[in-house]
Amino acid sequence: MNHMAFPMVDPESLNHIVMDLFDVGLVLSRSGVIESSRIDASVSDHFKSEDLSGRKLSDLLTRESVAKFEERMQAISAGQPPTRPLELNHKVAYPGPDLPIRYLVHPIDTRGTVLLLGRDMRPIARQQQQLVEAQQVLERDYELERESSARFQALMETIDEAVVVLSLTNGAI
Repeated sequence: MNHMAFPMVDPESLNHIVMDLFDVGLVLSRSGVIESSRIDASVSDHFKSEDLSGRKLSDLLTRESVAKFEERMQAISAGQPPTRPLELNHKVAYPGPDLPIRYLVHPIDTRGTVLLLGRDMRPIARQQQQLVEAQQVLERDYELERESSARFQALMETIDEAVVVLSLTNGAI
């Protein structure tokens, strides 16, 4: 197998590369305490990176996400390699939806230190919501069409006179 070696990158350049690709970078201890963090401006209104060091990540998550996070940390502690991204919702300080972040989880040393690299999922969540709303509109329109068709069918079955139906848009019969 041919492995391509990457050239050595100085830490500051690597930091910029990582932050170009991810919105949140967290280094966690084995116990889930944040040792260091880098937060992109796009999500910094939800995080204050200087306030994160020394805090448990689970304190920043919704109840449902705490269980997923703890399960993943236990799996990593047991030596299981991370196989898929971890989607976590962060609590927000003001009324509104939680902050969804999709993390790639990477064990980085033998002490149990873990690197979490996350992407803000709000744009995808907005698109999903728009798709759901569009589907609901289509379903309502379809239901109205079915009701109209059923009424028209019932009308046609009850009248004995000849009827001409014209299109309002183009006058076609």
